[in-house]
Amino acid sequence: MNRIKYVTLLALGLTSAIIGSLWIDAPGYMDADYYHATGLAIAEGDGFNEHFIWNYLNEPEGIPNPSHQYWMPSTSLLAGL
Repeated sequence: MNRIKYVTLLALGLTSAIIGSLWIDAPGYMDADYYHATGLAIAEGDGFNEHFIWNYLNEPEGIPNPSHQYWMPSTSLLAGL
């Protein structure tokens, strides 16, 4: 394949992803919901804090508690942007 076909496929893929994302207003599964919620907290200036109890594996003492103890923070940082 030549370069024009690659660029065309890239443009079609990006266009279909953007059009498909217009109908999505909430995350579709648990991990995405966590990244979405913590990304919103970062964007609002709350930092790396969870304002909810996500699981009881780390025995949280209360709300808020530190976030990203089981998930990597880069996705939340990108969501916060």
